[in-house]
Amino acid sequence: MDPPPNIRSFIDLRIRQLLLEERKYRFKLWIYGWLSWICVVVGIVVPLLVGSALLASPAGFGSKWGNIAGGLTLLAAVLTGLHKGLKCEAYHDACRRQIHSLRSIVEGFEATATAGGPDLLTQVDALETRLRELRTVTFDVPPPRVLPPAKASP
Repeated sequence: MDPPPNIRSFIDLRIRQLLLEERKYRFKLWIYGWLSWICVVVGIVVPLLVGSALLASPAGFGSKWGNIAGGLTLLAAVLTGLHKGLKCEAYHDACRRQIHSLRSIVEGFEATATAGGPDLLTQVDALETRLRELRTVTFDVPPPRVLPPAKASP
């Protein structure tokens, strides 16, 4: 049985959609990576600087510098807590897995389009099944800010 004539245009459309989706995940990962990096670095560097300055000159920390140092240390603690509490590393790993899975499916569609043959529809169905499965199990460790609210038990 020959594949329908529009199956190749469907494959091309699906490849473009998946590449666009992959690009979105890469951009999200880039943004979240920078934010995560800032949280981690501030959480390490600020307390280190404040602590070493305090140990070097305890008398030099008057009320003005003491308040500034305390505020910076609090900011560092908040950023570190956000990074840990929102499970940023797990979310980054999930983004990377999603990107790799999408790329794998894109390559499958490209190979299917190139190979052609009588089993073209079967191959496209298999790739569509992989895509559906990917979308149902995506982000098994989402950050808490996107979790659905808990329902009260009866």
